[in-house]
Amino acid sequence: AVGNNPLTDRENDPASQWNREVLAACADDFDFLSWHIYQPEQESWRESYDPAQLFASVVAAPIDFQWIIDRVDAQIQSSKGKDRITQCIDEWNIWLPPGENAKSMHQVTYTMRDALYVAGIINVLYRSFKKVDIANLAQLVNVLPLVKTNDKTAIATAIYYPFQLAAELEENVLPFECESETFAASKLGENVQAHENVPYLDACATASEEGDAIAMLLVNRHPEKRNQVHVDFSQKENFQAVEWQELKANHPLDADTFEHPNRVHFHSSNFIMKTGNDLVVDLAPASVNLLKFKKES
Repeated sequence: AVGNNPLTDRENDPASQWNREVLAACADDFDFLSWHIYQPEQESWRESYDPAQLFASVVAAPIDFQWIIDRVDAQIQSSKGKDRITQCIDEWNIWLPPGENAKSMHQVTYTMRDALYVAGIINVLYRSFKKVDIANLAQLVNVLPLVKTNDKTAIATAIYYPFQLAAELEENVLPFECESETFAASKLGENVQAHENVPYLDACATASEEGDAIAMLLVNRHPEKRNQVHVDFSQKENFQAVEWQELKANHPLDADTFEHPNRVHFHSSNFIMKTGNDLVVDLAPASVNLLKFKKES
């Protein structure tokens, strides 16, 4: 059923009112309540932005995405429909004004900053696995693209690579606690609000069905500073780090283009230290990281 994305907690939020009516009318007859979102909404676009403020707002925007999921889930749980209705996010993406030479508003050039946003959304979706069953990035090729093509070739854009890393996460989501230093982000639109105390470190943790493999997706949201992360394995003994893939660029606003298709790139590393029960990894600024661990036999 077609739902909507409430941007506030108000009872009279138009999207909340719509969802309540849909759930009251036919909750026994559908499996998914759908909604979509592009952050920020087009009505809030500006002619110019402060780059540092824009960076902070974009990488913090997954918090608003999480809030919408939680609001819709609360409405579903309070309805009297079938036992299990979940959410289908039928379209989502980061969508800022295109560059000066763009031929249309859909011809967006995605940067490493936007890859951090996408990785943050992926983490939100994994952590919300009981609430969301389907989430479709839109679009795919040349329009808000994961992939760009011309007459001669095709290239991946910066937002393609977080999906490549996420494909290597394990089946089951693990509960975990994450602490880090924080920053503030200003309002970018109605669906990207101002935030205080946004963690520089964002993460999700997954485990294999057998419990002998763990994979984590870690995002360092700091544009300039490295982030030394301690992963506490005191409750998961005898695990050894086996792989670390970094997605990074020389600058957060670097983008892959036909002329320079590898500015946003992967780097493999095995420099993971062990201190007591902690495995320690030093994340590059503005980076997305896949860490894999195996239980020693």
